Amino acid sequence: FQHRKKAVYALKEITAGDQFEIEIYPQFRSMDEVPAEGRSIKRDNSKAQKNLNDKNARKYVERLINENFSDRDIWITLTYDDEHLPPEGDIDTAIKNMQKYIRRVNYQRKKRGLTNAKYVYVTEYNPDAEIRWHHHLVMDGLLDMDTVESCWKQSSRNEVRRLEKDENGLSGMANYIVKERERIRSEKRWNSSQGLR
Repeated sequence: FQHRKKAVYALKEITAGDQFEIEIYPQFRSMDEVPAEGRSIKRDNSKAQKNLNDKNARKYVERLINENFSDRDIWITLTYDDEHLPPEGDIDTAIKNMQKYIRRVNYQRKKRGLTNAKYVYVTEYNPDAEIRWHHHLVMDGLLDMDTVESCWKQSSRNEVRRLEKDENGLSGMANYIVKERERIRSEKRWNSSQGLR
C-alpha cells in the first residue's frame, strides 16, 4: 500500500487437527511490481535459504503432530547411559538405535493384536552445548507406557508421559522438539512412520 501499486495477495489455509492457520503473502506479476528493497538478490543466499528451510520444516512437523496425535497419545524422551552413548557425531548409530527400538515396540504391539505404531521422532545432540544424545518421540498411545519404556535398552533414565493439548493444541511441544539448531550434514530433521495424515 505504501508504494501505491495494486497487489494481489495469496491466501493459504492449513487445517491440522484442531489447528487452523492462514498464511497471506503478496504475489507479483513482474519485477516492476516488486518494491525496490525486494528486488535485489544477494549473491550468498545460503544462510537465508537455510533459515527458510528450517522454518518450513518446523511448521511441517508441528502440523503433522497436530493432525495425527491427541491427548490419548504419548510423548517420550529416550536417553543414553555412558555405556551406550553413540560415538560423537555418529547420527547413523543413533538412528539405528531408534529403528531397533521401533521394531521392539511393534513386536510388543503385534503380540497384543495391535497395528504398527504411528510416530514422529527427532534425534538431538550438540557437543558444543554439552547436550547428550537423546530422542524425542511422539507415538500413538495404544500400547501401555511401561511396555513402551521397557523396549528402550540404552538407558533407564527416560521420560514417558501423556500428551496434553493446550490453547495451541500440541504446537508448543512440537516446536520444542524441532527447535532450531545446527544439524550434522545430511541429517534429517525428523523421522516418522508411514501413513500419517
